Amino acid sequence: MFGLALGYEDLNDHQALRHDIALQTAVDTDGVLASQSTLCRFEQQADRDWAITIHEEMIEQFIRSFRRPPKKPLYLDFDATDDRVHGQQLGRHFNGYYNHYIFLPLFVFCGDQLLVSYLRPASLDAAHHAGAILALLVAAAPGVA
Repeated sequence: MFGLALGYEDLNDHQALRHDIALQTAVDTDGVLASQSTLCRFEQQADRDWAITIHEEMIEQFIRSFRRPPKKPLYLDFDATDDRVHGQQLGRHFNGYYNHYIFLPLFVFCGDQLLVSYLRPASLDAAHHAGAILALLVAAAPGVA
């Protein structure tokens, strides 16, 4: 994830990056990071169930971040953000508003904590699936209305 955030979109860069001291520090290790082939296998195994499990854990961590239930209301920020595409990726779409080929991922934050990160093609409306995601978040938090 750190490699992607730094602009290293292709796994071929990670053969050298796995020895990068800054990236090792970012993930709290002083050992060599995963190889290109390991990351490729990880990437290829990702599926819908994997994504759901990761989001469930993110929500659990959010709930555990409170010692006791908050007395103040929690506000969810649904944010559709343009993500420029620089190749022929599946699902890319030209968006006239952003004047570029993009994806239009949906992020859901509560304060500064990320609850959901949902990659969508830009051919969909910016609110696409927001209602379903809200329903899932409410269902994941028992006793919340």
